[in-house]
Amino acid sequence: MKVLFLKCDSSDSISEVTQVFLDEYQKKNPKHQIVECDLYKMDIYPLEDFGKDFHLEHGKKIIHLAVDFASFDKYVLAVHSEERSIPHVLKSYLSNIFVNGITFKYNRFGIPTGMLNNKKIIYITSHKERETLTFLFHSFKKKFIKYMFGLFGIKKINFLFLKEKERKEVLNKVVKNIAQKF
Repeated sequence: MKVLFLKCDSSDSISEVTQVFLDEYQKKNPKHQIVECDLYKMDIYPLEDFGKDFHLEHGKKIIHLAVDFASFDKYVLAVHSEERSIPHVLKSYLSNIFVNGITFKYNRFGIPTGMLNNKKIIYITSHKERETLTFLFHSFKKKFIKYMFGLFGIKKINFLFLKEKERKEVLNKVVKNIAQKF
């Protein structure tokens, strides 16, 4: 079993919590391979940025990204807490891996259907305790993530929204419990 850890956290604000999750998951599943992918260190651009300059090399890179993504069984997303929306690198990554015949296909009616069924995602993020409109931002993120990964056929999505000021002992216990069930 292969697990893709998509790191979308330029500030490392949730890296400690995510590391506890990954360590606990690896303890419970020692034969599973976890591969880290730091989206901020990848050379990914929104497709519309290419315009007329889209070359065969860009196409090859996109195909490679999509095939690589599809080869994993589970996905762990660690997303920066300060974001009021979905990080641009995650949006760009998702638009790049949306490839017909790899992550989705068109049915006989021309409607896209996901090809990555029976896969799981956990979306980990944190927020400041008194941040205004936190619920609305998380609600939007949740809908966006469910919709985008739903296009790939992934329906098993768990969300872990953490308060930054939670006591570490409590936080680690919760995260370890979730990791054992993932």
